[in-house]
Amino acid sequence: MQVAYLVLALSLIPTAVVYFRVRDNVETRERTRFERIVREQREAIEQRIPHYVDQMMGVRGLFMANTVVSPEQWQQYLASVEIPSLYPGIGTLGYIERVEASDKDAYVESNRLAGRPMRIVPDTPRPTYFPVAYINHFDHELHAGVGHDHFTDPDRQPFMALARDTGEPKATAKVFLNREKTNDGHGGFVIYLPVYRPGAPVTTVAERQASLQGFIFANFESDKFINGIFGNQTNGMVRCEVFDGTVIDREHLLYGDADFVEAARHGSGQLLQRVTLPVLNRTWTLYFISQPLFATESERSLPTISLVCWLTLSFLLFGITCAEVNARARSEAITAKLRKSETALAAEKERLAVTLYSIADGVITTDMMSRVLSINKVAEQLTGWSQAEAVGMPLSAMFNVVHEHTRESVANPLENALREGVARGLDQPAILISRDGTERLISDSAAPIRDRDGGIVGAVVVFRDVTAKQKSEAELLKESKLESVGLLAGGIAHDFNNILQGIIGNLSLARMSAHSTEKILERLAAMEKSALRAKDLTQQLVMFARGGAPIRTRVQVTNSIREATLFALHGSNVHCEFSLPTDIWPVEVDEGQFRQVINNIVLNAVQAMPEGGKIEVRVDNVEFTDGFLPPLAAGKYVKIMIRDFGMGIKPEDVPRIFDPYFTTRKHARGLGLASAYSVIRKHEGQINVDTHVGRGSTFQIYLPASVKAMETPAAEVDQKRFFGQGRVLVMDDEQDILSLVREMLELMGYEVEVAKDGAEALQRYMASKRGGNPFSAVIMDLTIPEGMGGKEAIRRLREMDPTVKAIVSSGYSYDPVMASFREFGFSGVIPKPYVMEDLGRVLDEVIRNPGPTVPQA
Repeated sequence: MQVAYLVLALSLIPTAVVYFRVRDNVETRERTRFERIVREQREAIEQRIPHYVDQMMGVRGLFMANTVVSPEQWQQYLASVEIPSLYPGIGTLGYIERVEASDKDAYVESNRLAGRPMRIVPDTPRPTYFPVAYINHFDHELHAGVGHDHFTDPDRQPFMALARDTGEPKATAKVFLNREKTNDGHGGFVIYLPVYRPGAPVTTVAERQASLQGFIFANFESDKFINGIFGNQTNGMVRCEVFDGTVIDREHLLYGDADFVEAARHGSGQLLQRVTLPVLNRTWTLYFISQPLFATESERSLPTISLVCWLTLSFLLFGITCAEVNARARSEAITAKLRKSETALAAEKERLAVTLYSIADGVITTDMMSRVLSINKVAEQLTGWSQAEAVGMPLSAMFNVVHEHTRESVANPLENALREGVARGLDQPAILISRDGTERLISDSAAPIRDRDGGIVGAVVVFRDVTAKQKSEAELLKESKLESVGLLAGGIAHDFNNILQGIIGNLSLARMSAHSTEKILERLAAMEKSALRAKDLTQQLVMFARGGAPIRTRVQVTNSIREATLFALHGSNVHCEFSLPTDIWPVEVDEGQFRQVINNIVLNAVQAMPEGGKIEVRVDNVEFTDGFLPPLAAGKYVKIMIRDFGMGIKPEDVPRIFDPYFTTRKHARGLGLASAYSVIRKHEGQINVDTHVGRGSTFQIYLPASVKAMETPAAEVDQKRFFGQGRVLVMDDEQDILSLVREMLELMGYEVEVAKDGAEALQRYMASKRGGNPFSAVIMDLTIPEGMGGKEAIRRLREMDPTVKAIVSSGYSYDPVMASFREFGFSGVIPKPYVMEDLGRVLDEVIRNPGPTVPQA
């Protein structure tokens, strides 16, 4: 039992320690809570005063903005700001006007004529008077009237002068505000705000004194002002007494009871704190005293409770000591088990290291300073740094990542993971430059490593080589286009057959109407109209066929959406309803790939409605906050909605619809939606689907809006038929085209020579120039399969004659030379096919205009 008594004696020591520690902690928490309440109430007063001054600034603005303020304007303004409900404590708000002694009688008379009779009080002769011109009483017990001169009050005059000279709002010391019902007065303060004449200089004190127009003033009744902030303090936890200045006595009391403060100083068990607070030009002293309710909630009984608990624990230990031997045996057993667990933990750690080293992605772990702690085998291969070399290095020294297109350094997501404590990844694939200079396209992500308590102790970067995947997606887009062309072939054939029917049918009728020139001309006009329809259709096919690497331009997507949708609906029994506002934000996209996306989704909608129907296409401007639609960042987006009313998609198929080669239709390869998803993600956008079986599907595409300036296209010139004079050289490898163009030009009045390729054109051009009969213009075909084409021919022509005027012509209107013909030395462009009026207009413009600028080599 001696050991038991020893344990009891020793246990009483921590019992005493705990008692005193708990008591100290309770007192500390009590003081902290008291100081928090004091701080909150002090901040409440600090925040309220500027709020009231801002309202006075608004009133000042009324008088500075208007040369004359009528009583109706004054009352309307006060009614609009709701001062009694929003600014409790303001008993009176008014405007004091400066009146020179020479203007006094005229001022009183003008107010009388305006229906506002007034008398300046007191009427003592002075150089300048400051009568109250406008006043509104929100506390009806106060009765300061119109005409009262505040500047004669010795308690207010110094503060009015200080406000006038500084240009800032100033508060008076404690003053007594007159009451209507009693004659004793009530404590409060007044704030004066100077009003200067608009446009007058107010830089120096002398200028401010000369430019003074008057004052905005507000009488504050201290009790109502402070109660509006604190509320009724009865039964509160902390009481606040407010004094003007630093002296604590009844004379300087603004709010509260000076006797209560004195009693609290000599009382016991109450917390006290004195705080000084700057209020404009004055200093207020706030005296805070804890109340009985505060002590009730302070848990002062906690030390006694802890003492009882520890005494109980001491006696329990006394009883437990008797079982010490058994406890020691159990402890030894637990120790053995713990050692076994440590061995198992070491083995598990070894297995984790082996697993990490064998994982298929590159993995790098770092500490809080971004220094490398470990690196697995794949990371060694991709970065070129071994585990032994990398450990301890800064991650930025071995993990060099640049942007795929701009080659600028990419911010490491690990820094965001450590700073924000959330997983981060690259917005799009970037290029990792290894130690030996090898470049690989990668995607990566970083996440913080936390301990058991949730604290961040490091970070892990996981990355993988996606070069092959990127190439696969490019091939996927090509495959998707082939599939789309196959699906559209029937519709295109349908439209072309209709066009050919128009041409062939009119040819037959023209042949049968050889006796009537009028009917022949009518049939020729109909054939020309059908041919122009064929031209539009081939231009759409060329636009659809464009693709390859994404080349982004800033476009207004509404036109592209309309054209791609109508093109995809060729030959189908589905019609479309558009909602395409004119104020849609521009976006930066590869227009060919974007049209492919719209085409694929519209074709998907057509296939979902085999019996026909309609689709709805709508475009809107939207703006997201951060995290509203992950993974999209905050900003402006263009939303494209394509809705069909077909069979819908089964719920179990929805997660896979964007997977390559997934399809629920026979004879389809499942590439359309997969390629659409790939293209939109490459443009930093998002594509979603909302579908219901039997009710249809709605695809929603979000693309980031562009911030670049939009180029305004030049206005189109009306087609006109031109006739002219001069000599024209025409180069083309098609004999039929040469004959046709020659006849057109001769009908327009030109002399014409033809050449079958660039070499012959050069020879004829120089021969004509040497013979003193030069050509006025040259028309060149861009592509000559078995000879020199227009691009090479114009280069050589310019070397021989820098003033040559040449027009480029081609059936492939999206060739770079056609788009930027001046950069290649041409003066004009005319895409095939064209009508006689187009040819005449372009030729006339080129011949009339000065010679082109010689392009720089």
